[in-house]
Amino acid sequence: MTAGGAGATQWLAQNATTASSPNEYKITVGGETVYVRAYSTPNTTTKFTDSAVATDHDTTGFGVSNGSGDHTALDNVGNLDMLVFEMPANSSWALDALRLGWMETDSDVSVFWGGSGLSSGYDFTRACFTSCGTNSGSGATAQGSLTSANLGFKQVDFSNAAINTNLTSSTFANPGKYLVVSGALGSDFDDKFKVNMITGHKVPAPGSLALLGLALVGMGVLKRRNAA
Repeated sequence: MTAGGAGATQWLAQNATTASSPNEYKITVGGETVYVRAYSTPNTTTKFTDSAVATDHDTTGFGVSNGSGDHTALDNVGNLDMLVFEMPANSSWALDALRLGWMETDSDVSVFWGGSGLSSGYDFTRACFTSCGTNSGSGATAQGSLTSANLGFKQVDFSNAAINTNLTSSTFANPGKYLVVSGALGSDFDDKFKVNMITGHKVPAPGSLALLGLALVGMGVLKRRNAA
């Protein structure tokens, strides 16, 4: 299924199937697979963990099941929930849009797009996206080194996002590997919603664009020679 222009691919939560672990789903469209994982925190200011957290989905979208009882929604009430969408491997992708399928109370959305340099199946445990300290990580890895900026993400915030409406940004045009979605970070803390769709398209590699340019130049030279 395509949306958002020619060559775009649309992944819907209702088409998801379970993947290799309880907190992971996958959606495959036209051979292109997006993986969806869930993380949460024990409060609103600490690092993320995936312990005892499961991605949940239904026809209204993906949420996070963490025992809070908030409709298995993506929420920031008492703790912070985070969904991670990993784009298909072996290609560079731009994000066209994401869409909410359900909300309650409020729907201020924090979106982080990027992470092109991260490995496939990257574990966001201990990653910090708000109120990040410099020495609050565990072991040799300080939380300050795992901030969204250091991991290669750009943040986009949407206030009072409507359901069934495409959320777009010029930031999404930059190639990325991971989409991270949470309720508004650092304020409000009363957002509950589910994500039911993301849309993206492949971005040609720089080398292929250079080859295309050379081919067009060569065709132009040949055409001029033939005309002469």
